[in-house]
Formats: sequence, C-alpha cells, structure tokens
Amino acid sequence: MFTSKLPSVLALLISWLLARGDRGSNLSRTITCDFEATPALQLKAFRQKGEKVEVSHYRVNVNRFRARLNIICVTEKMLADIKCDGWPDVRP
Repeated sequence: MFTSKLPSVLALLISWLLARGDRGSNLSRTITCDFEATPALQLKAFRQKGEKVEVSHYRVNVNRFRARLNIICVTEKMLADIKCDGWPDVRP
C-alpha cells in the first residue's frame, strides 16, 4: 500500500490541459491533461508471522512517470478520482 508522496519530488510538468463541466450541473468537472513527474513514494508492506504482523516501510523512486490523466472532480463531495488514459510510461 502506498502511504504518502515524499517531499523530494522534482518539478511536475502539466501540459495540454482541458477542463469540461456537465451542462446543467455544477457538481462535477472533468480535467484531462498530460502529466510528467519523478515521484518518490513511501510503500508500506505487511507480513504475517505467526500471531504477529510485521510492517516494513520502503522508499520507491520513479525516474519518470508520464501519462495522460483523466481527473473527475465532484465538488459536492470534495472528491477527485484520478485515472490514467491508456498505459503510463514508467521508468524505475
């Protein structure tokens, strides 16, 4: 389970941004953009050993994450759902 984004992330690049809203509804918006970043994430792993559960933390560095993102924002619930359109280009 990824638990957090670590602060050592370099600049994010967002290009080709398109925002759309549903006609007649102010509740949701869709944002599509090309996104590139070099994220550092914290991974938390759980392992069962007898009666005990061991928890390990790992740092995951990604040299490049590039994708077209589709972001659906539901303003009423203050919720955003982010998905990649197609397969992202990931270089570990």
